[in-house]
Amino acid sequence: MAELFNILTYTFQKNQNILDIPDTFTPIVQVTQQSGDNGIYELGFSISGTFPNITNPVVARYRINNDPWLSISKEQKDVTDNITFYYAFPYAWDGATPITIEVEGRKSGSADQLDVQYADAWIERKV
Repeated sequence: MAELFNILTYTFQKNQNILDIPDTFTPIVQVTQQSGDNGIYELGFSISGTFPNITNPVVARYRINNDPWLSISKEQKDVTDNITFYYAFPYAWDGATPITIEVEGRKSGSADQLDVQYADAWIERKV
């Protein structure tokens, strides 16, 4: 069983206290793994923050290795000012070239302040 855990890898980046994010896309977190073994990896990110607005969404977008951006929208709040994003997905990687996941965020049409308390991105070998 120990041999199984010796082949798995986990690379991550954590950022904190990104304050007053504007209504244009702003870098939140990025992680790169330079090389690795051929296999299936989990790539993902999570964002926790506050946005005291009842009508406008917060938008996050991500991309892998400069591919086109993919967006996720967090609709307006129900009760609290807290916003959270979590997204993870499998990714087949040959390990021969670097892999990077970039995450950006923005508020949408509001004068209210968007603050990110924690942002994480990771690249984890699964098999």
